Parts: sequence; C-alpha cells; structure tokens
Amino acid sequence: MKVVSLITAVLSASTSVTVAAQMIQPGKWEMVSTPTSVDMPGAPPQIVAMMKSRPIKMSICITPDQARLGPQALAKVSKNCRYTRFDIRGTRIDSNMVCNQRGGGMTVTASGNFTRTSFVSDGRSMVTGRQRMTTTSHTVGRRVGDC
Repeated sequence: MKVVSLITAVLSASTSVTVAAQMIQPGKWEMVSTPTSVDMPGAPPQIVAMMKSRPIKMSICITPDQARLGPQALAKVSKNCRYTRFDIRGTRIDSNMVCNQRGGGMTVTASGNFTRTSFVSDGRSMVTGRQRMTTTSHTVGRRVGDC
C-alpha cells in the first residue's frame, strides 16, 4: 500500500484529459519516490529511520492508448481508492485521493509539474486506523525509452 500511495498520489489526474499539450509520451517510464518525512506514533525509531531511508523505485510501460489519457496513465489506483479532487492546468497537477481499507483509511494529496517526458511531485499521505502514519515524499519520473 505504501508504494501505491506514494506513486499514485504523485500522478493522480483526470481520466478525461485529452489535450495534446497534456499528454505524455508512450514508452518505458521510471519513477523514484523518496520519503522526506515519516511520522508513525509508537513505532520504534529504527523502523521510522528505515522507511525514510529507502526510496521506492518503479518502472512501467505506457502504451500509446494509455499515453492519450495523460499523466494518470502512470498511476496504478487500488479499487478501494477514489479521487475527491484532481486538477490539471497546463503542466501542473494537484490532487486528493481517499482510500478505504480494513481497519482504517488513507488520504493522499499531491502536487507537481509534468512534461511529455518527465514529472516532479511532492505528496503527503495520512493513514488512519490502528497504526496511524503520516508521510511526505518527493517523486521524480522520466521516460527512459521504448518498452
């Protein structure tokens, strides 16, 4: 869920985006999400330090049909999540997503900028339930070639 929350938050956007300037290029994309803060009440300090020190790396192949959707093609959204706000204006992305899961939930906000071949975003994820946690992250992604 941590990978989904960080990467998805960064890339969330409207599925109706079809303006050419807002499309991304198809091909292989690589993304790295680096936690910038982790607040987990009651967790051992070494667990928090480990979570903060490990960037999350991911790659995905985007088809031409997916690329026409825009930056959201890079996001894998859980069926338990829904966007409560998403906005693309020019090359700027701002979003809010809510996820319901057993024993708690998660709210993810993100904002950033994208081009046809790259993006940069900052996100915040708040998990509720038995083990509460708030994380912030900085994510960078880029197209690295063909699939």
